[in-house]
Amino acid sequence: MPQGVRSHWPETAQRAEDAFFALVGADEQIKQDFSREHNAVRVAPNARAVARMEEVLSWLWYLADERKRRLCLARALIHPVSDRHIVSYRKLGKMFGLHHDTMRAWHDRALSELAQALTRDRVRKNSVGAG
Repeated sequence: MPQGVRSHWPETAQRAEDAFFALVGADEQIKQDFSREHNAVRVAPNARAVARMEEVLSWLWYLADERKRRLCLARALIHPVSDRHIVSYRKLGKMFGLHHDTMRAWHDRALSELAQALTRDRVRKNSVGAG
């Protein structure tokens, strides 16, 4: 017997609520609460998460080159639903007038510079605290 029509495409969310439920892995209780009260489920960062984000964004001032700071800020933008970068290296290449592989190399170098600066800063703070 021939089999019925099938599709190998994954199930897609038809409503924004369905996409949100899939993203957070909501169980039936959360879905019921949401349907009863449309704003019952809110994803808001707590104060600690906001403080961590502000600390991380302040690290960008370790980069002397403004273009590298802008590049890192642009690559830090993540879509809340798809969890993908909003600004691609190709878009950044068009913005800066450079090749996208150059943007990728700049981003790698900027992250390396940040790591080195943070390490130097931590070593300096530890040596001042120990002495």
